[in-house]
Amino acid sequence: MGTSAASAGLDFTERAELDWLLESGALGRSANLIKVLRYVCDETAAGRGDHIKEYSIAVEALGRKANFDPQTDTIVRVTFHTLRKRLQDIYETGEGMSHTVRIVIPTGGYAAQFVHLQEAGRASHVPGAEPGGSLPIGSPLASSAPEPPFPLSPAPTRHFPWLWLGALVAVALVAVALWRQSHSSHSSLMEAFSPAAPVTISGPTHILFGKGRHPYTDRSGIRWEPKPACEGGESVPPTGVAFSGTEDSYIYDGGIRGIVRCIFHAPPGLYELRLHFAEPGNLEPAHRVVSLAVNAGPTQSVDVVDRAGGDHAATTFTIPGIRPENDGTIHLDFTSEVSPVNAIEILPAPTVQALPLRIVAASTPFKDDAGNVWLSDRYFRGGRHGQPPDQEHRPSLGLYSSGRIGTFQYSLPAPKGSKYRVTLYFREQWFGQENGAPGGVGSRVFNVYCNGQSVLQDFDILADGHGQSVTKTIDGVSPTAQGEINIAFVPVTNYPLVNAIEVTPENP
Repeated sequence: MGTSAASAGLDFTERAELDWLLESGALGRSANLIKVLRYVCDETAAGRGDHIKEYSIAVEALGRKANFDPQTDTIVRVTFHTLRKRLQDIYETGEGMSHTVRIVIPTGGYAAQFVHLQEAGRASHVPGAEPGGSLPIGSPLASSAPEPPFPLSPAPTRHFPWLWLGALVAVALVAVALWRQSHSSHSSLMEAFSPAAPVTISGPTHILFGKGRHPYTDRSGIRWEPKPACEGGESVPPTGVAFSGTEDSYIYDGGIRGIVRCIFHAPPGLYELRLHFAEPGNLEPAHRVVSLAVNAGPTQSVDVVDRAGGDHAATTFTIPGIRPENDGTIHLDFTSEVSPVNAIEILPAPTVQALPLRIVAASTPFKDDAGNVWLSDRYFRGGRHGQPPDQEHRPSLGLYSSGRIGTFQYSLPAPKGSKYRVTLYFREQWFGQENGAPGGVGSRVFNVYCNGQSVLQDFDILADGHGQSVTKTIDGVSPTAQGEINIAFVPVTNYPLVNAIEVTPENP
């Protein structure tokens, strides 16, 4: 058994219950839940339960550094929220329903309590049950909550069984009423998701969050599946509204919001996470920031509206270089109560650097001669798709068959910590004799800015390419503080045009 020295202060039944929770797999495959439960039980058994603090849990149980700041890193609060919920599920509907000793962690502190059901006649509720929690119907803890509606006065021995049976029935009815009242008053606050089966990553995986979603194939031919990979939080139902910055609004229409934990089983290796967000409401500035952590790492923040450029606008946050934990899972914790997460992509990666991002300004993807897939248009704000004249009578232009035209910009996800090469692809689609249209050099002139810095001034595709395609490369680009590369196209004469954009990390 895995009992520690400190927990030797527990009696035999308490030690057995703790060992069962730590070793049976009832807590799931989260190493953090096991670590903190072992720690708080050890400290409680040693008589130090009242002195357990968020800092000591982070440093001594979760291995955080000595400069851990609970104001900026919420891993302890998130872990205990999940642990309390998991213990409640185990004893209410799980494998621990019949156990006579139960471990609870009351809210408002971190000390563990061992509840013996034979002593529950003096208790009005299970210590530590969170708002909205229920008690197991028919258990001594549940049936001991209300007093019987009539006194149990002494009775002749031959009538005693019937009186006792009547009392139990009355108590059970009251307990059921209390349980229903509790659930009806709190169900709107927290609609929990419990994974029906482990979500296993066996290749590029694209998951839609939230209830009421259906499988969806996007403009790039990628299949998205709704999968119950998370627990906690609330469901954000689909509304049918359109989101800007994407031609696949359905990915962002619906999701989950609140304190959520997601678990993905993955083979050893490196992965890139791409999280997709869009704020569907009109929240105040301080109420739209998503806080998240991967594998109990540092908390990262995403201001969804600022990043996307407004409400009902899509944005993507990329986290590269993720490895599964020792238990073979990737853990993703959302620790704020506000803006939703709509979907996630988990992509195998060859290195810790971000995967290349290739976009063609068209509503369909493109596969080049090297086998690279260029995704359909996304991450844009403003502009529209332009088509060359007489398109049906001309040979296919491949990467240059379509373009984004107008006054527009792209906000491309680019994780901080690397520098990037940005390559812009141009071909004049309208002006010039080779396009069968009037006009020539000087007909389309525009400026291009990258993260606010001028990279092309008075750029003329025809003058530069003499009727052929033109490629412009920008090296050493550092992402913004928000983890993006912003490319703005500003008109001088007629509207700017771009056909495709490629972002690749430079060698470290």
